[in-house]
Amino acid sequence: MAAYEVAPDGHVIPPLNITQPTPSMSLNGFEWGTVSDDIRISPANQGYESGPPPETAATQLAEQLKIGEKPEAGVGPVFPLEQFQGPYAGNGFNMIFRPRKFPKAPPTFVDFDGKTVTGSQGIDDNVLQLNLTVEQVSFGGPLGNIPNRGFGKQDDITLFGVPYLQTVADVTNPDGNNPKQTGIHFEPGVWLNVPAADFQQKKASIVRMASIPHGTTINAQGFAPQRNNSQQSVIGGEVGPPNFDLKENQIDARPFVIGKPETADKLERDDKFPNMNADSKKAFRIPQDLKKLASSGKITSALIRNPNLYLKTAIDKLHITETITFEVNTGPGPPDQELNGGGTANIAFLAGEQRPITTAAPTGEQHPITTAAPPGGAANAQAVSMKARYWIERVMYRVPVGPLKGNEEMKVPVFAQMPPDSTAPTPKFLIKAPPCGIPNKTVIDVPGIQIQSSQNVFLNFGGLTWPHVSVSTLVPVEPQRFTVPEQKQ
Repeated sequence: MAAYEVAPDGHVIPPLNITQPTPSMSLNGFEWGTVSDDIRISPANQGYESGPPPETAATQLAEQLKIGEKPEAGVGPVFPLEQFQGPYAGNGFNMIFRPRKFPKAPPTFVDFDGKTVTGSQGIDDNVLQLNLTVEQVSFGGPLGNIPNRGFGKQDDITLFGVPYLQTVADVTNPDGNNPKQTGIHFEPGVWLNVPAADFQQKKASIVRMASIPHGTTINAQGFAPQRNNSQQSVIGGEVGPPNFDLKENQIDARPFVIGKPETADKLERDDKFPNMNADSKKAFRIPQDLKKLASSGKITSALIRNPNLYLKTAIDKLHITETITFEVNTGPGPPDQELNGGGTANIAFLAGEQRPITTAAPTGEQHPITTAAPPGGAANAQAVSMKARYWIERVMYRVPVGPLKGNEEMKVPVFAQMPPDSTAPTPKFLIKAPPCGIPNKTVIDVPGIQIQSSQNVFLNFGGLTWPHVSVSTLVPVEPQRFTVPEQKQ
């Protein structure tokens, strides 16, 4: 079975087996190796039919979930990035408003400030592309100590980092047939744990640095969450699943006038974006016809407006015991924003034409410098900012095991039994029996790690800011190891 399957009604079956995983990264000479994974799926998804176990297994889940242990200094990332190990895979949803080339000279319109702007108020100057996706992220080995030198009274600090490689493929097919994967995104990058500077009120931060081949690089940062050290927590998260009904866990994907988010309401009332209506048959959109996908609940008007509903549906029937939540963004933020720096950089094609300006140098001399053209000028799709939110979740799965002798470990991995109609990806496990063994075939509760993410990139063109949203739910590709505890008599 491929890493995806689309049923005749347009329902996307989540990845159960990743047959062509993202390469795992090795920093030794920057060599690339593939993850061994030839597991086969049993028809009933009970997980007993499989091939030989991978030669390279991820860090044992039991080690990931130990309480109070800290990574050896200078070896690898610390909370919460300590869970970013090995290859992950899963499914998701992507939406992007793409600039549309006009067959003739582009029209003009008068904006909210009475200025004449090139475009057409969002009706036909864009194409909304929607993708059901499969996503794979490989986290490489730790980068070790990364020294940053302080100046004046600021002490030196040491960063810890981990490289990653992300690939995303489109599996959307409005006709319901199983399509081939079509690659739509490739992203190498680095995650960093950054200790607090003297002016950060002892608050450590997290940084994601990424390079996107369309011509944009990002430097996004945010404060690290506080670890929950209570007895109720195992991985340091807050008890329970994410609440996607909270405003901070939702995304408003409606476009708005540059610098004026409040204009989204009026633009929606004026029906400037019919392509956000899944029932519309004449809108500029890919796929044009969403009838089957909408009727099956996979791509609806509500989902297009708030793509985080895809994440809410994925965890609807899962038993999540705790969640680590954090966010990174590129800024710029308000003047009182506590973190300085960050940002995006675009190639000239995206940013638009250059115009010369002059400014006074410290010596008083005049120096010609250049700056990007103002938004709405010749910019094609300028990525001005990005924010992304992450949820690292500890999930209790139902896993078939046995019979096993005392301290015996399964020879082949088994899949978790997912709830009916679940849209979450299915993890697999290698189970080790307690000293007393497991005499009969049974089903037990086993903890596993799942990562959910939601990213919103803001693109400027045609006088408007257009959200480009990508969401995903990922589980480890390699089997997670678990030792069944001895039962108390």
